[in-house]
Amino acid sequence: MHSWNHRETIDSLLRKGGYRASINESVRQSIRLTRYRSEKLTLHAQEYLRERQGGVLYAIFLRDLYSEYPT
Repeated sequence: MHSWNHRETIDSLLRKGGYRASINESVRQSIRLTRYRSEKLTLHAQEYLRERQGGVLYAIFLRDLYSEYPT
């Protein structure tokens, strides 16, 4: 695990994303962040095929995703 501070983390992510110009405070302040979340699921092949055919997996994913963030 890295022990970077906030500034070092932002700079590293900019470089990882392909940003090659000079990084200054103006660049850092202009950043708009989008967070993504991933999940790891374990299914047997038969379960996967059955759920995929019915479109149920995606529906369950959406239900679970949005149930954490009440409107």
